[in-house]
Amino acid sequence: MSKEKDFENFLHNIEPSKTTKEYISSIQNNLREFLESKEDYKEKIKETFLSGSYAKHTCIRPSKYDGKTDVDIIVVTNYTEDDDSKEVLDELYNICKDKYSKVTKQSRS
Repeated sequence: MSKEKDFENFLHNIEPSKTTKEYISSIQNNLREFLESKEDYKEKIKETFLSGSYAKHTCIRPSKYDGKTDVDIIVVTNYTEDDDSKEVLDELYNICKDKYSKVTKQSRS
């Protein structure tokens, strides 16, 4: 087998499937549309965009053990440095809880 064929097989084994890509696209679009249409939050949003490996098309297939995918969505708001960051994150967390039953806060980003 050629090195090129080996590499193609390797990529096939680690790249998300078409179904996974479609699912991720749907989920992230739904979340962004929800935030941008939420009456008590939409005026605070300047823009949302994707970042990280999904946006760069370098994400890998979710583990068959946990099935989790990693999609980074940046929400740019009109908050300032004078606003309490914990309160800002708590507000976003609570809004997400309105739509999703399982929401967790990350403590590192």
